[in-house]
Amino acid sequence: MMKKSKYLFLFVVIYLLCFCYSYFISRVYSDEIWNYGFSYNISLGMVPYRDFNLVTTPLYSMLASIFIKIFGHHLYSLHIFNSLILVSIIFIMYKKIGKRSLILIPFILLNCYPGYNIFCVFIILLLLYIVNFNFKYKDIILGFLIGLAFLTKQTVGICLIIPLLFYSKDKLKSFISFFIPTFVFFIYLIWNHALYQYIDYCFLGLFDFGQSNGVFLFLPIEIIICFILGYNLFKSKFFNQKLFYLLMFQVITVPIVDDYHFMIGFIPVFYYFLECVKIDNYKLKYYFVISLFFCCLWNFYVHPYEFGHLYSDKNSYLYGRNIPEYVENSVTKISNYINAVRNDYDYVYFFSANAYYVKLNINYIITKYDMINNGNMGYHGGAYYMDEINDYCDSHSCIFILYQYEFRENNVSQTSQELVDYVKNTYTKFDNFDSFDIYVSKDLF
Repeated sequence: MMKKSKYLFLFVVIYLLCFCYSYFISRVYSDEIWNYGFSYNISLGMVPYRDFNLVTTPLYSMLASIFIKIFGHHLYSLHIFNSLILVSIIFIMYKKIGKRSLILIPFILLNCYPGYNIFCVFIILLLLYIVNFNFKYKDIILGFLIGLAFLTKQTVGICLIIPLLFYSKDKLKSFISFFIPTFVFFIYLIWNHALYQYIDYCFLGLFDFGQSNGVFLFLPIEIIICFILGYNLFKSKFFNQKLFYLLMFQVITVPIVDDYHFMIGFIPVFYYFLECVKIDNYKLKYYFVISLFFCCLWNFYVHPYEFGHLYSDKNSYLYGRNIPEYVENSVTKISNYINAVRNDYDYVYFFSANAYYVKLNINYIITKYDMINNGNMGYHGGAYYMDEINDYCDSHSCIFILYQYEFRENNVSQTSQELVDYVKNTYTKFDNFDSFDIYVSKDLF
């Protein structure tokens, strides 16, 4: 009983560490806001793909929406949920490799941002843990887990099916167990008239996403890791199931092979390495310090930005979040501007990577036009979006807010320049405000 209390206390401390670091210390970033926005939309009863756009299957957002329902329209609601995932990851590692898991904690904190990718890490680690055991329904449980992986990020789920069916003793039952959660999801889509939009955003649109958002900075290292995994898999004559699953999991790093996605793929590989090696207990503290030092250097090298400060507006969903001061000032200014003009127009189009930041801040309903990222609009979606905007704004009053610095040299942006240029070439520039250009429908003049 004393031992259980000790472990409970330890993991409560780790939970608080994860939450405090991810919310108060790590800096806010766009994907975090988008993931919160997806979850918040679902908490309001909105249907993914039909009412707003995203390019992954929505299990993570659906689960996170429950916490927003409980704790309210606050960004920390998402971090409460995400910290549970982080603690679960550490717990699985500790169950298998004991104190060696401490070496991985800095890597986990370094990549603790809320989102479906970290949930995929939880699923793959749980899968690797279950693979160790032999019991009657193992293949069925593995199939169900991979079904959940598909509902979290479709590319990961599809790739993990390959080793599942390769090793399964009853392939039909394994496939059925995979198909059960996906079947329920498809019924949900059909019932809510969102199946076509799902296929368009999550499959057809990936062709545009890969072409527009490919980042290959860490691709050489990722290729080396895949080669090592593949070589050892062949060397084991495919008897090592974990290597096959880990190799297939590396799909999570593409097409954006940046530092974050690389690390998401690397953490389970590093965990497997620690599982295979023996480390004397007295050396663990040294390896932990080395791990911590490496992660600190990595963080400062890859993200050499100021730490910012805690968001001060108590009425904002961002309250208490670590955010750069210039971002807070920009969000506050444009929020006030939109609030001042929103009743004068039928629709406010805010074409910027910060649209979710601002519209969530003023409780303005989110639509697919608030994420015009390349590849997030479906297959050749830019053309459809332009037609829809043209049809709507021919008979309604529209205002367009464009961020002036979105496409400056050396500024990486996922926002569709095609759509921004369309607005500039079609509508009339009305004003500029702070760092934004304002355009309105021509028929207003």
